[in-house]
Amino acid sequence: MALSEGQVQLRDLVIGPGTPYRFVKGSHFNPFKRDVRADQGGARAWSAGSWSGAEWAEQVAIAMRLVVLARGPAEYVTLMSRLLAAFAPSGGDVDLRFVLAGAEYLMRGRPRMVDPESRHLDGHTYVQAAFVALDPTIYSGTEHEVPLSLPSTVGGLTVPLTTAVLAADAFGRTATDSWGTPDVGPAWTTSGGVAADYQVSGGVGTHRVGAVNASRWSILTGVAAADVEIRGVVSTNALASGGGHFEAVATRFADPNNCYLARLELASNQTVILTLRKRVGGTETQLATHTTGLTHTPGGKYTVVLQTVGPVVRARAWQTSDPNVWHLQTTDTDLTAAGAVAIRSILSSTNTNPLPVTASWDDIQVTTVGGGLTVPVTVAAAVTSGRASITNTGTKPVGLRIRVDGPVVEPRASLLTPDGTGIVRVWTDLTAGQWLDIDTAARTVYLNGTASRRGVTTVTGIGWPVLPPGTHEIAFDASTYSATATATVRWRDTWH
Repeated sequence: MALSEGQVQLRDLVIGPGTPYRFVKGSHFNPFKRDVRADQGGARAWSAGSWSGAEWAEQVAIAMRLVVLARGPAEYVTLMSRLLAAFAPSGGDVDLRFVLAGAEYLMRGRPRMVDPESRHLDGHTYVQAAFVALDPTIYSGTEHEVPLSLPSTVGGLTVPLTTAVLAADAFGRTATDSWGTPDVGPAWTTSGGVAADYQVSGGVGTHRVGAVNASRWSILTGVAAADVEIRGVVSTNALASGGGHFEAVATRFADPNNCYLARLELASNQTVILTLRKRVGGTETQLATHTTGLTHTPGGKYTVVLQTVGPVVRARAWQTSDPNVWHLQTTDTDLTAAGAVAIRSILSSTNTNPLPVTASWDDIQVTTVGGGLTVPVTVAAAVTSGRASITNTGTKPVGLRIRVDGPVVEPRASLLTPDGTGIVRVWTDLTAGQWLDIDTAARTVYLNGTASRRGVTTVTGIGWPVLPPGTHEIAFDASTYSATATATVRWRDTWH
């Protein structure tokens, strides 16, 4: 039912203006005036069995002082019976809906009748009640819903753009003291070190890095593009010691002091860390970071991709298969002009490897990004596609409820945020008529509403997809394409 300004609904009971249940004069329903029961604090375990760590729960009680306007004994009995039923103890959380400033909101918690005996004064009946919420979050009364289908090209963030190949290099030649000319595109130039630090043989182009904190650059100076993507495959010949090996691809390259970078740090603990960076006037700034979950091994090959389109700068990295999900994305306007693309290798100033360390690069691809579309593409909620932009207009991150309907093989949902990408994947096959319910706040996954599939679910990237305030991108993909598979994403704007 539709509520009016100042009204509150608990179960089937509506309280407030226009009803026989009014707030006592001088008081009103105020969800922000809360009594915290300090003895209820404590770390909360998720129902799926994982521990919530730093997430804490504090019960809050919202008091409601009510007056019941009954016209005679019979109506009094009826009204009090309805009131007691609405505030009866519940085995789980129930919704409390209310309208403030023309907008409908809700909280989840448990009703409490503080003074069920009531008292009578001036011909009216006064009652004290409360609503107790373990989670004091305020949600929008309107639930958003976005339907998604699998993209026709498998990969949740495939963008249908017109591209042109600017350069490509598989290094199938031999070159001495340079990288020569790629299979497609202009000749390579170099910066840093000596000519002998740049060789091509055995299907790779190599950087020999003979000193710490000293760059080796291979540059395609004949490429001039602002909206461009570069990718390359890199390996190093040793495990990092003391400090990391830094391997990067660059766009909008004016010179070694001015460019954007997607950098892989092959760290001394064998982790692989992806960062977005910019160099402006020789000062290098980190824009975003993502721990890939990959393990560095000598000779292990890692692909890194950097794309710049307008103010958008984004990157992803992998070892065995392209996730088709951008692991990092941000906006920046310091470098807007068309520029070259480049490859960079450098050792951390704390690196203690025996020198030189050799970085081997392969499969360089440089393409334009364009075709009349502005990236990132904003997809309206009514459009069914492999991805969409979704918005939380509140002030607090909120979990997503995702229903996946089969037939579909190993479905995956990915939420791209400035802090990284949260990815949940269920390693199971759904037939037609089967579905999965994924709740990223409760961290539960159920098949057909009853059978847990948490044991065959993996969560990678920055963790369970939780929608921060603002607009972000959600993607749906799977191991194989199915024209009838769908995912429906639901969420509410949320406030503290």
